[in-house]
Amino acid sequence: MKIDIKALKDYKNNLDKFKSVTNEIFMEAVYEVATRVFQATVKNTPVDTGDLRESWNIDDIKKKGSVYEIEISNNLEYSTYVEFGHRIVVGGNTLGWKDGVFMLTIAEKNLEKVMDRIFQRKFEKRFKELW
Repeated sequence: MKIDIKALKDYKNNLDKFKSVTNEIFMEAVYEVATRVFQATVKNTPVDTGDLRESWNIDDIKKKGSVYEIEISNNLEYSTYVEFGHRIVVGGNTLGWKDGVFMLTIAEKNLEKVMDRIFQRKFEKRFKELW
């Protein structure tokens, strides 16, 4: 009796190729998600002088174990006050509270809704390319 295992070997080879590009797929997906968060954050940042909007930064992706990280930051000292709110103080007396805008927080929450679809699309595209 003769058994043809060529199809099984081809499947194994394709699976090995897919494993080898998994990191690349994750990097692409993480970058797309982070870019969308970054763009939405910049768009939702209030403009007075424009400094706050222009000071947003996006770092490179870092992989720590099985976790992919990318940092979006703003180096202006008052950015956290605009994001989360602050007390209004005059002459040492607290007069009230200024609500935060939550430009980064809202952008992150909105992207959480579609993040799975972005990852799925990236994996399906690459999977189709290999098979």
